[in-house]
Amino acid sequence: EGRVVACVISEHVENAGVHSGDATIVSPAQDLNDATLKGVRDIMFSVAQALYISGPFNMQLIAKDDDLKVIECNVRASR
Repeated sequence: EGRVVACVISEHVENAGVHSGDATIVSPAQDLNDATLKGVRDIMFSVAQALYISGPFNMQLIAKDDDLKVIECNVRASR
């Protein structure tokens, strides 16, 4: 049975236009409110369960006015 053992939410410093591999990020997130953070966690757990993820993964979301959209989810064997 899978279980989440760690969840880290980071935030891009740049608002848009910078590739995630080149972006400056901060953790913990500085400008996300509690409702958005809860939404990110809820989505993360739901996607992990729906896709039967049993190892490390990362997920990228966009957030605007508490509206969240998943734009990427990657299973990571090396992290």
